[in-house]
Amino acid sequence: MLTGRLPHLAPVVVVVAGIDNPNPSTYIFFAQVNEKPPIVGIGIKRKRYTYDLIKKHHEFSVNFLGSNILSEVDKAGMMSGHMGNKQEKLAFHYDQGHTIKTPVIRESILAYEVKYMDEAAFPDHQWIYGEVTNIRASYDLKDNPQGLKPVLASFYSLTYHLPGALAGKWGFSR
Repeated sequence: MLTGRLPHLAPVVVVVAGIDNPNPSTYIFFAQVNEKPPIVGIGIKRKRYTYDLIKKHHEFSVNFLGSNILSEVDKAGMMSGHMGNKQEKLAFHYDQGHTIKTPVIRESILAYEVKYMDEAAFPDHQWIYGEVTNIRASYDLKDNPQGLKPVLASFYSLTYHLPGALAGKWGFSR
């Protein structure tokens, strides 16, 4: 019998919203929810700046980043877009999306371009979902094996994990 709280692990993604002043923010409430058409969703608090930008522009990008840039991923989740331009404070580079005006992060292993469809309300988060209109893989898997380690996180223990190893506590980049 298991006791205590298990560290439920989920993939870490950086969602970019906004066109003129992209706002990257880190999320672990992410899932693919449909196959045809491909639909993904993120859990986001209504008070977040990213939420306001998604509602304004009806699009966003979902970026999967490797362990080689975990410090920037952590910073993106610790800063508030309401407090200033996060783009200037992070070492991400941006490429124009092919099917959306919102950019994708150049350093992403994988980037989804998403057009907003709808949302569902939960007690403390909105579940925003949209259709994936383009997928961009920026690295050939055999050319960058170290950077391609997936980053996972536990909301319960506030920790980042790599396969087989603890990678740090949330906020370590401060």
